[in-house]
Amino acid sequence: MRVPEALRELGWELPHNFLGLDEEASAFDRAKAVILPVPYEATTSYGGGTASGPSAILEASRYIELYDQELDAEPYEVGVATLPALELTGAGPAEAIAELRAAYDRLLDGARGSSSSRSAASTRSRVRRSWRGRTAWPRRDGA
Repeated sequence: MRVPEALRELGWELPHNFLGLDEEASAFDRAKAVILPVPYEATTSYGGGTASGPSAILEASRYIELYDQELDAEPYEVGVATLPALELTGAGPAEAIAELRAAYDRLLDGARGSSSSRSAASTRSRVRRSWRGRTAWPRRDGA
């Protein structure tokens, strides 16, 4: 929600998105990074709580320093959008992974729009090859 101009100087809490970013920095249409929370809990053998992980990470991220000393920059300035949590099926891990893959493909294909001929599958393949096992987040502009 955009706070009315007359009320902006009051002490509002940080937004409930990754890094607590304001609307401009977290707008989906300009973001180069997208956070997709996936609270999933179906295969825990002792205790529970894994489904609370994404919301706990989002909450904690609101209080970290945005400035990166090594880069001498504020990387969030490229834009970081946070999507609502994706609720997966409780039918089992294989079905949940299939749902997650479908959502990921739609996210990649939709984010690129009609200007790109690169498919979500080719993007996944390129990310796997180029990052050699590291966690990779492909840029939304397809670069």
